[in-house]
Amino acid sequence: MQYAQKPELYATGTIQLWEDPHIAKGMLEAHLAPDNDAASRNHQFIDRSVKWLSTLSPVEAAPKVIDFGCGPGMYTSRLAKLGYEVTGVDISENSINYAKEDAVSNNLHINYRNESYLELKDEGLYDWAILIYCDYSVLSPEQRQTLLENIKRALKPGGKLIFDVFTPYQYEPLKESHSWYAENASGFYKDGPHLCLFSHFLYEDDVYLDQYVIIDEMDQVDVIRVWDRSFTVARLQQEIESAGLKLSAYYSNVAGDLYNEASKSLCFVVEKW
Repeated sequence: MQYAQKPELYATGTIQLWEDPHIAKGMLEAHLAPDNDAASRNHQFIDRSVKWLSTLSPVEAAPKVIDFGCGPGMYTSRLAKLGYEVTGVDISENSINYAKEDAVSNNLHINYRNESYLELKDEGLYDWAILIYCDYSVLSPEQRQTLLENIKRALKPGGKLIFDVFTPYQYEPLKESHSWYAENASGFYKDGPHLCLFSHFLYEDDVYLDQYVIIDEMDQVDVIRVWDRSFTVARLQQEIESAGLKLSAYYSNVAGDLYNEASKSLCFVVEKW
């Protein structure tokens, strides 16, 4: 069956996960669930993360921050409450609309922009930037290069980028697999009855793909592909330095926990030369 065949590396699907209106509603609910690590990390972790980030870049010394892939504002709203001048960029119109409404209701002055961070043209505006919950890992090598160029251009001299990725330990037990389920009503990926064919594929260089083939009652077929890759410290450092950025420190996560060899995630703090 064609849908069980392994796609070419970084082949795109027919639907982009963050842009489909129905899926976007479910993604927003997942972001906002306080104890859920599905779309954003749980709120307790986010609180701890923001506290740590504010010690790395104190508001008195580094007031201007941009959140790449801000979603509905889980980090931006907390940073704004601490006095930072915050910009949030996200490709999801649904998430940005929620974030704007939340900012107004809480009297927070946050610059939210519904655009792709791969197209950002800001120059020398920010003291620091964040890219959180392993967004970097889902991009192709060409997209990662573009993103790093955009971030470097947007930062002031000496500005910092704090971001996280998964390590190989996150995916160590996984093997290639195929499964399916039938949804009799509305589901996460489709409004109305549908069949979902799921495949998990492994590629060289620690690249992974979760593929969802959605077939509805009218035999319309949609393909959703979620790419990911894991990084070691050495591999990520090489990629960062190739982009003209300097590694300052690394941790197990964006809450500042000390790194160890068995960590499933990796947080880099890098600086613009």
